[in-house]
Amino acid sequence: MAFPSCVAMRHPLLERRHRARGRLSLARRDGNEDDVLARATHAAIGRARAEDDLERMSTAVSNAGSLMDAMAAERDDIAAGVPTSGTLDAEAYVLAAQRQGECAVEVQNKTVAVDEEREKYERHRVENGARLRGTLGGLKPYGQKSVKVDGPTLLVLRDENVAKKAIAKARGPVFAQTTDEHEKLFGKQQSSDLAYKRNLRRRARQGIDTALPADVVSEFRADRGQLYGVQSNGLEPPPGEKRELYETAEEAHAVATRWRKYWDTPRDAMRAAKVARGGVLNVAAHTRNEDLFCVKYSNKHRRKSRFVREPGTGGSWYYDWDAALKLKKDYEESNKDASWFVSQAEVNAADKEAKKRAAAKSAALSRKKAKP
Repeated sequence: MAFPSCVAMRHPLLERRHRARGRLSLARRDGNEDDVLARATHAAIGRARAEDDLERMSTAVSNAGSLMDAMAAERDDIAAGVPTSGTLDAEAYVLAAQRQGECAVEVQNKTVAVDEEREKYERHRVENGARLRGTLGGLKPYGQKSVKVDGPTLLVLRDENVAKKAIAKARGPVFAQTTDEHEKLFGKQQSSDLAYKRNLRRRARQGIDTALPADVVSEFRADRGQLYGVQSNGLEPPPGEKRELYETAEEAHAVATRWRKYWDTPRDAMRAAKVARGGVLNVAAHTRNEDLFCVKYSNKHRRKSRFVREPGTGGSWYYDWDAALKLKKDYEESNKDASWFVSQAEVNAADKEAKKRAAAKSAALSRKKAKP
């Protein structure tokens, strides 16, 4: 089964094979394919000799020998009239192995294992359906992040996507003289950048950005570069002072501390604790309850973040700070299989129940206020 090129290039092993194939294809076009492989082999031997590593020198020589054996086997198959797929893959594995200083057979086995795992995952998607984010066929409806499609629909959408790419490749680049498509794309990208920067400024004002001290916001000036100031939300300067920008975040934090001492207004305890605690990778706070935290890691197939929970425990996947750190440590020391991840169906069901409870609470408050 063919995979979309954008997905196949995600894994490092597949990306190395793709780059090696491209380099060898160009060399084959120019007629210097043997020179590329010979230079890679000599460079690998030279690096191993410089580090006095006899094992790597032997590995580089054996890689070249295995490639010669593959070429000899292909010649025998051609002479016997057996169809062959060529030696481009074997050459790509050898080229990637020589550059990494590894054994070509091990590199091939690891890469083939990734291919088999992806093939298995793709068969699962075709048999059980898949959730798309509007990347194929423009399925993304208004107000929804993704939609669920069955296997046959997924195959049809992929075929349509391949056909569109073929048409775009045959059409060539889009110029401003022929269509206004470039203006739409530029406006979409510009809106995305503006929204991202606006979100960063909002988080900095709320003190959520753990990269900055409490009460400090980030400001950028074209003439002065990156500067820092005191947040304006609920914190005013003492009489006779005015807001200024400072070269470092520590200076702005010291000024904010002095202002709070003058007005006798302590910092928010929850945000102060969050800033003092600092950020921890893969540990995030609850969106509505900052006393609870979750552990999230990327799914190896779709590169999406998923909640992590102790296998077999069930229940909520939110914990206090110490329990979240312990869960993170346990997960990193485990085999990291799928039993640690919370299914997306369970997450959606929990979100749906939370929305129902919020709606019922809001309706109850409305009826209570409506009474005379």
